[in-house]
Amino acid sequence: MSRSLFTQVLWNALLLLFMIAGCSSSTLPSFSPVREETPRLKVLLLENLSSISVSFSGSFVFKTGSYQETGKGKVFLSAESNKLSVNGVPLEESCCEFLGESFRLPQGNYKGSLLVLLTNNRLMLINVIDIETYLYSVVPSEIPPTWPKEALKAQAVAARTYALYEMVSSRQKKLPFDVYADTRSQVYKGESAEYKATSLAVDETRGEVLRYQGKIIPAYFHAASGGFTENSEEVFGIAWPYLRSLPSPYYKVYPNNEWKIEIPLSALSQKLGTAPIKKVDVLERTPSQRLKIVQFTDEAGRTIKIPGTNLRAMIGPTLMKSTRANIRVEEEKLVIHGVGYGHGVGLAQWDAYGMALAGKSYKDILLYFYSGTQLERLW
Repeated sequence: MSRSLFTQVLWNALLLLFMIAGCSSSTLPSFSPVREETPRLKVLLLENLSSISVSFSGSFVFKTGSYQETGKGKVFLSAESNKLSVNGVPLEESCCEFLGESFRLPQGNYKGSLLVLLTNNRLMLINVIDIETYLYSVVPSEIPPTWPKEALKAQAVAARTYALYEMVSSRQKKLPFDVYADTRSQVYKGESAEYKATSLAVDETRGEVLRYQGKIIPAYFHAASGGFTENSEEVFGIAWPYLRSLPSPYYKVYPNNEWKIEIPLSALSQKLGTAPIKKVDVLERTPSQRLKIVQFTDEAGRTIKIPGTNLRAMIGPTLMKSTRANIRVEEEKLVIHGVGYGHGVGLAQWDAYGMALAGKSYKDILLYFYSGTQLERLW
């Protein structure tokens, strides 16, 4: 090794030591990591970043490869020349960890530790957090914290079960994270989303999950059923025995249950890539009377068949709130008039709200929407 290269390597090591650790000693900080009493989730917060600043309110342990050091304050992370850099110092490893109690990103504060990965010269930020603390943020991000306690507890159990199911699935696929922080999994906003009532609901159901024949279930949920939930195979392609279509008599508590949208036929034709649309027919409905196959006919007489779920995705799931709807051509518009909100599978959140108002317990709610399952405490 030449003298100049050795000097540069030594300088990089010293720079990393002082920029990460400041004036701290080489001894580890006194705080104790969260005990492994509950599963720890890896939550994908951000990806495809070129750089970002992260602040830590307390001390942390910085780890990369076999190297570790204490630190505090702000850290600047960047991807440069396919290297992960910390405070301008490139690392030999493609990942590093900041083990601590909390950290701050531009969008908010997060409890737990931070894992940083370099993939395709971009940064991926992952929050490593125990599942119960994760739920403190998820439950109020998914339903209003002012709802009745039994509805909050039902949501807590469903969210815990779903997170565990995704964790197992992601690790079987060897993904670097367990869950997303958005609706691809469950909405997770960090510490700012927490409320006392929902945290209490999480605590009072601690460790409780839904299982079917001993296995964790995919506890899907949606906003409002519109009167009937949906069979899982109609949306996800798998006929799970505990995710069956069933009547939901409490659906009318949802204040926006009925909705109507109008789409110009010119815009629809453009989305479909056809000549101007002249006619629409519902060829098939699911057992819950949702749109299964819709056929459009253009002015040239050509037809195109679209699954109802694909049509909703194309129009936009917040615009076309569900597939439990009627559809027609009226003048130069496609008119869709429907009820409910969401894919319809599993627990309907507004319906659960109605059940709680009627005096049903969280166990009643869960075992109704996830029929044939067992509610069990795992920790």
